[in-house]
Amino acid sequence: MTVLNVLIAPHSTLSTKAAVVTVFDDALRQQLNDMTETMYADNGIGLAANQVGILKRIIVMDIGDDNSLTRDPNPIKQKLFYFINPEIEWTSDEKVVFEEGCLSVPGQGIPVERSASLRLRYHDETGKEKTETFHGLQARCILHEIDHINGKTMLDYLSKLKKDLAVRKIMKHYSSR
Repeated sequence: MTVLNVLIAPHSTLSTKAAVVTVFDDALRQQLNDMTETMYADNGIGLAANQVGILKRIIVMDIGDDNSLTRDPNPIKQKLFYFINPEIEWTSDEKVVFEEGCLSVPGQGIPVERSASLRLRYHDETGKEKTETFHGLQARCILHEIDHINGKTMLDYLSKLKKDLAVRKIMKHYSSR
């Protein structure tokens, strides 16, 4: 497995909508493995393919067994999900505002309002279609990562002024990445 380079906002790939995956082969499984290794290496809980320069509708996620928004962000407990071509079928009317972080937006915590629950249709790494309902931090992480594969970062939830300030701060501190 390989740890991939995580792209930092405002990289143009992060603003690009990812393509649907049509081939479920060893190359795809290698990308999933590399993305997982990258997510763990950066102590993340989710990673979308375009964050590592792969313009495919792929997400990896592992929040462990603790699905609460107040969980300790450090321990990874190997409850790994692969979501390929994810499609949201339903979101709850209940909304929760929570400060999110992002591997592609380092050093920034941005409050984002998201649905507390969702039902997701997706393919696993073999191409098998699945439908599951997610709540709490899992739902939030999925919605955050789906934003990524749709070409949106959490910076897009800010006003233009706040977004410009955040991007300047990121560029100043992370321009070498």
